[in-house]
Amino acid sequence: MLELLCFILAILAAPLKFRRRLEAENAVLRHQLMVLRRKLPRRIQLTNGDRWFLVQLYRSVPSVLQFLTVIRPETLVRWHRAGFRGYWRWKSGSRGVRPKIEYDLRALIKQMSMDNPLWGAPRIHGELLKLGFEVAQSSVAKYMVKRNGPPNQGWRTFLRNHAPDIAAMDLFVVPTISFGLLYALVIVRLDRRELVWTNVTASPTAEWIARQITEAFPWDEAPKFSRMVETKVRQEVLYREALAMGLDKNDEIVKRRMAQKMQFLAEDVAAAQEPTTEELRSWFANHTDMFAMPPRLNFRHVYFSPDQRGNAVRDDAAKALIEIADEPEDSKLVASLGDRFMFQDFYADRTPQAIAGDFGPEFAQTVEKLKPGSWQGPIQSGYGWHLVYVGTLVPGRVPAFEEVEQDVKIAWLGVQKAEAWQKAYDEMRAKYTVLLPVPTDDAVAEMSKTAGPPSANPSGSEEAF
Repeated sequence: MLELLCFILAILAAPLKFRRRLEAENAVLRHQLMVLRRKLPRRIQLTNGDRWFLVQLYRSVPSVLQFLTVIRPETLVRWHRAGFRGYWRWKSGSRGVRPKIEYDLRALIKQMSMDNPLWGAPRIHGELLKLGFEVAQSSVAKYMVKRNGPPNQGWRTFLRNHAPDIAAMDLFVVPTISFGLLYALVIVRLDRRELVWTNVTASPTAEWIARQITEAFPWDEAPKFSRMVETKVRQEVLYREALAMGLDKNDEIVKRRMAQKMQFLAEDVAAAQEPTTEELRSWFANHTDMFAMPPRLNFRHVYFSPDQRGNAVRDDAAKALIEIADEPEDSKLVASLGDRFMFQDFYADRTPQAIAGDFGPEFAQTVEKLKPGSWQGPIQSGYGWHLVYVGTLVPGRVPAFEEVEQDVKIAWLGVQKAEAWQKAYDEMRAKYTVLLPVPTDDAVAEMSKTAGPPSANPSGSEEAF
């Protein structure tokens, strides 16, 4: 390092020397360098400081490449480019670090990949999301067990599992002695290359080939590898054995499913009834409020913020109303008087319910009563005060029966289903007495801490309903 420092100082002092002296020093240095190169090995070990000095010198004076002797010029250029890439890789790299996932989750990912070798990262990622784990699919792929082979089964495994049920078929031409052509069909099983069927025809057709396949594999053969049949049989056997053991009793899931089916049966009885047009008209006349169309209006508003104007916000809105009372809806003066609103200033085709959802029920009721065609207000909402210009107002009305006949039918069926279900439930409830367990004293005392005073009958064991 000391020698490098001395060399840098010599370069800095070079402009102060005479030209003849510099040429003599360069010649002596070059000759000494040639002598040293003859004694040193072919590859010279350079330090990082040497590389840094040569790169910086090359950046300042690119012409030094033609004077290099200890290294090749291409080597110096490669060092410079590598430094350039490393600098900008560091400069553009992300400063944030993704938080590591917990050890238990990493162990779960590893165990799932080991227990299910045919599952890939998308499948394991989906299963983890179902369990409530928020993790990226790339992280799942990172912590999965690495396998040498492909994750899916190959052709060898596929053929080993399905070869007994696979057959190969070929149709080839056979010339006859009389210069005719016959078409031979051959069907072979791939399992043990068993010849299943052969036949010959002079005019092959699709119907003929289909008939040959049917005769080669008749329907009365028992399926040897029918997984669907075996699955159905297994399910039926387990279901009957579970009924014999009484596993369906005291099972809340089974109870809920059977209760749901009973409700569907009761509602289907009502849905089977087809109403007449007269019945729908009569029912519509008694329930017109269900199909009434609300009024719709277009309005523009100017907002006055209480955060910016303080207690004088209502007075400012009243003064602005005097200035714009005769102004049109889209006047530039109107837009310059108010404050900036977080949403839009024009609302088109809005119902009072929609306006109430945006500004509050009191604002909606007041705007609904305004007359179209002029600026009015000020009106208060949950945001502040507003001056409102109602452009058009379409009054609400009750539609004719012909306009909503299909909607009336759907509503009528819904009411009939609800009534049929309630009637069927009342009849079924009258047949049974249900005994429900009553909480013990300890349970009542525990509930009283959070839910208030306990209910009556705390000491009994069961209560009838």
